[in-house]
Parts: sequence; structure tokens; C-alpha cells
Amino acid sequence: GYRDRVHGGITASILDEVMGWVPSSEYRRLCYSIELNVKYRRPVIVGHTYRVEGKIVEVRRRATRTEARVVDEAGATVYASATGVYRTFRRCADGFPRVSDRREGGELARTRTSGRWSRRPVRTFL
Repeated sequence: GYRDRVHGGITASILDEVMGWVPSSEYRRLCYSIELNVKYRRPVIVGHTYRVEGKIVEVRRRATRTEARVVDEAGATVYASATGVYRTFRRCADGFPRVSDRREGGELARTRTSGRWSRRPVRTFL
């Protein structure tokens, strides 16, 4: 991007992150994006303070439609907006990994065979 402007890819990544965590925190299940649409309305200037707002628009069986936007501190001016569809990890439907089950040094998860809780190593996705 330009010297005083935030690159559009960075803005899209932030919107994607917020839209992904909205259903994850609401339903305590990790999600990944399957669709992302971004509209750039004004340039995002380096050094200014912005707020990113996200919300759930529609919930389907395994997918959730979300919206997010980058606004100024007052919330009056929209700099970028996005819509996305997020799907729950398949393993979440089976009981793990869930956001609420994470613990220091491991995560609690139900085993498929016994149905009891057991401690498993935490997997980090970067």
C-alpha cells in the first residue's frame, strides 16, 4: 500500500478475523471462512484509531452468515464493510475442539468411545 494508507489485504484480514470470532464466541465453536466479500469505501489511514464491529446475520445448520465494518471512533463514518459465511469445524460437532473447553496446558475434550472428559494437548493454528 501507500506510505500513509493501510493495505487493503490487512483491512480484509481484520474484518475476516472479527467475523470469524463473532460466531465462535457466541456458540463456543471454532469456525473457518468459506466466503468473504469486502467493500472498501474510504482509505484507512495509518496512525488513526478505528473500531471494527461484527454481528451475526443468519444462522443455518452448519454455516453462519456475518457482517463487519471498520468505522471511526464515533461510529459515524464507514471505511470498509464485509460479509462472510463461516462454517463450524467438523470436530466441534463431535464435542471438540470448543472455545470454552480450552485450558492452560491442554484442552478438555470428550472422547468418541467413552464419552468421558479427558485432557488433550492444545493445538495451535497459525
